Amino acid sequence: MRIEVKIPKEDNTIDIYIFTTFESNVVFTGLNKQFKPEGMKVWKIKSMWDKYNQRDSIIPEPELTDEIRKLALDEIIKTIKIQTWKEFKSIK
Repeated sequence: MRIEVKIPKEDNTIDIYIFTTFESNVVFTGLNKQFKPEGMKVWKIKSMWDKYNQRDSIIPEPELTDEIRKLALDEIIKTIKIQTWKEFKSIK
């Protein structure tokens, strides 16, 4: 599963941190820094880091702050359900 954490910045820019779940781990796999030119509707990539295409990445792997880690955890918690065995088996 892919999770995106969007952090709006000043002057029409946004940082999008991309995480992927592997078993019960949430792993940082990408970062897109985007901007939106004045009068335009489409966001454009300013810089990026991608685990899967490191040779095409513009920037080195960034460090994750505790704030970003907490936001990613908040996003994954939204996808988790607590169920009884009976509820779980009835879905499948």
